Amino acid sequence: MSRLRDSTSLLRRLAGRLRALTPAEALGTVILLALSQGLLLLAFILPLKIVLLVTQPELPAYLDPWVSPEERIPFIAGLAVASVLSYGLHHLCQWGANRAAERGSRRIAASHDKLRVFADAETLMRDSYHRLGRIGASTLLAAGTFTLGLWLDPLVFLVLAGLAVVEALAVMRLATWSSAIGNATRSLVEEKLGFLAGILGSVNFLLAFVVLMVTYLQGAAGNPLIAIVTLLLARESQQKLVMLLQDAHFLDRREQRIRPLYFSADLAPGPGARMPDNTLTRDFTPSARTDWLQAVLDDIHGAGNSRLRTHYWVDSAMPGVLWLCTEIDGERGTETLGVKWFEQRALVMADHEAELLANHPARDHGLLGWIGQARVAGHRVFLLPWPGEKLPDQHNWRAQRLARMVALWGLQPDKRLAQRYRRTHRLVWERLPAERLEELGPVLECEEDREKVSRLTEAWDSLLRWVKHQPLALHNPAMAMRGNWRDDETPVCLRWDQWVIEPVGHEPALVEYRPEELRHALEQVPWPVDTHRPDPTVVYLAGLLCAFEKALNQRHLSRAKEVAFRMLDLLTTMLASDPGPGHQQSDVSANPAIATHGDSVASTQQADAQKRDYS
Repeated sequence: MSRLRDSTSLLRRLAGRLRALTPAEALGTVILLALSQGLLLLAFILPLKIVLLVTQPELPAYLDPWVSPEERIPFIAGLAVASVLSYGLHHLCQWGANRAAERGSRRIAASHDKLRVFADAETLMRDSYHRLGRIGASTLLAAGTFTLGLWLDPLVFLVLAGLAVVEALAVMRLATWSSAIGNATRSLVEEKLGFLAGILGSVNFLLAFVVLMVTYLQGAAGNPLIAIVTLLLARESQQKLVMLLQDAHFLDRREQRIRPLYFSADLAPGPGARMPDNTLTRDFTPSARTDWLQAVLDDIHGAGNSRLRTHYWVDSAMPGVLWLCTEIDGERGTETLGVKWFEQRALVMADHEAELLANHPARDHGLLGWIGQARVAGHRVFLLPWPGEKLPDQHNWRAQRLARMVALWGLQPDKRLAQRYRRTHRLVWERLPAERLEELGPVLECEEDREKVSRLTEAWDSLLRWVKHQPLALHNPAMAMRGNWRDDETPVCLRWDQWVIEPVGHEPALVEYRPEELRHALEQVPWPVDTHRPDPTVVYLAGLLCAFEKALNQRHLSRAKEVAFRMLDLLTTMLASDPGPGHQQSDVSANPAIATHGDSVASTQQADAQKRDYS
């Protein structure tokens, strides 16, 4: 009830602001929107009347005082023209309402003389002003259609009113419960009110239709046009109520951003502020989370197979993700598990991470491990082996980071997962045609720079061909950050929502290491038997290409130029000793750019076979 009062108070204050600062524009927006919707309804009713007149040999008796039999055809033609005009006027009124809302929003913004508070401030101001006008128009139309319908068929519209009252009371009552049903109801009302209102409105209309049909079946036959108009009015009244609730919910959800636009005394939220999410206050208090945690365990382990003992909050620096540590009694005794909760804004992240972890449930190569997942009030919840809370040692993190990134390349991606990824994403050689080198133009200061880029453009196909013949492997950019790791027992990375499948070496951090360090790390990896050992030179080249793409996408053009020239130096040395995959290999043991350019030629057939498997 307090939330309802707050929402009503916000709408009342916003409406008062519109009346005080832009009375003409506000009134014009409401009236034009109401006329627009009324004309649209008329444009749909008139064709029904025309069909009834055309299918009858004579005019209905109630038209005799106004239309003679000789005027039947012109009258029908006039109704057809009126229908078309109504539809045209509907669009004209809609255009006028949009112009009035745009002008009113600009006047309110100018009256405050504030700095720009949001990047989309003008759009949000115009949209919120239009929705406020639509709330007024929807109120007028809902009241008008209900009053007219009550005059045409009192029973049907009394049933609609009764259903609306009962549903509102039921939802408010359920929302006060402390059980799972109450939590679900509150979540639905706060996050998907428009969806709920749409379903209830449709149900109410269908029940009104049933009532109307029952009255006709019982012999209370009347004018068929009256019955059709009654149904249209019932549908229109429900649609306007639904639209009213949807617009009010939109404004309520954006209150923090809308208030500074309308009220001089209200300040913009801080840089870190965002649209409020009630997850923390509703679902993550110690008492509230007990219920849904046990429900998650029952869903994944089966009812009665595990019992929740304790649980506590764990800080997470991951946006949109919350962590809990739980202790349970299960079939294998007492276990400590991790619960990873994804907020609604992170559902895409959850889907991507679940695809990988569910296909690679073992806890190795830095993977989290996998037990199962469930849904709680529209959120995704993962149940995982507990990763621990110990961060990696800071002193030798640089060496550990390289070893852990390289070790992941030795994990053969699940074949079906790799095929699905390949059908969805373009790989690096498909994202970086030679034309992208033209983006370096603003930082090519001299003729020497332009000549180097020209040479790199000529050799670009050879570069991509070398990278393309590398085996495909999993990569996770989050592995490069120490804060994403936990080293209690088995080192695991907490984030897997950014994983990709790319050629071995697709890591921008590789350029920070010396060739000897990379070669040594590659030698420690137990590669799958059906995968050749990657060539350190080409792996380093792939790392440079990844760093180049990252710098280019971030518009760090000076950095991109530096990496591009490093690629050119390495590529020149490689081409001098070996024309590339598919050509006879030369002795390149003296390669000054990076130690040994190994077995790229011998591995071509194996790499091609892997690409075919994943395509």
